[in-house]
Amino acid sequence: MSINVERDIQIMEPILLYSINSRLAYNINKRYYKKHYVWCATKFNTNDNPVADRNNPDSSNPFEILKTFNEEIKKVLKDLHHTPHFLIERLNGVLYGLEINRDCLGEELCKDLSENIKQQRDNNTIWQQLKPVIYVIPYSLVKDRITPVPPSKTAGILSEEYILTDLKDEEFDVITDFGEIKL
Repeated sequence: MSINVERDIQIMEPILLYSINSRLAYNINKRYYKKHYVWCATKFNTNDNPVADRNNPDSSNPFEILKTFNEEIKKVLKDLHHTPHFLIERLNGVLYGLEINRDCLGEELCKDLSENIKQQRDNNTIWQQLKPVIYVIPYSLVKDRITPVPPSKTAGILSEEYILTDLKDEEFDVITDFGEIKL
C-alpha cells in the first residue's frame, strides 16, 4: 500500500491569527482607511510551545511585542527623558502609512493628521495613544487573502508570519483592556 502525501497527510490550518498594533494605528485604520493592515502570527505566544516549536523570535511573537509595548509605555510615562525607540518606530510606521496612503486620504487630511501626530510626539503627549491592541482573527475568514511572508523578510528562518492588507472590522475581535494580565 502506497502513501499519497497529498491525499493521506493533512496539515492542520491554524484556527486563529494574532497581531499587535497601537491604538493610534487601529483607530486611524478604522476611521479613515476602513480596513486594517496587519502582520500576523499563528500563535499568540510561541514561548509557550515546546522548544522545538519555538519558531518565531520575540520581534514576531505577539506576546513579546505586547510586553514591549507595555514596558515602553510605562517607562516613557514615568520618565520623560526616556527615549522609547520601540514606540518611535511604531509611530514612524503610522506616519509612513499616512504618507503612502496620501491619495486615499487626500492631501489636506493626510497633512493634518501627520502634523497633529508630530506635534503630540514633540510635546510628549502621544504615548497614551500608542497603547497596544490585540487583533484576534479567525483564520477561516481570511485564509484566501493572507500572504505568507517570505523567509527573507521574516524575523527568523522558520518564523510563521503572514500579512493581511485589507482586514475588515467584522473579521476580527480586538482586545484593548488587559486588566490583571501579567505580562
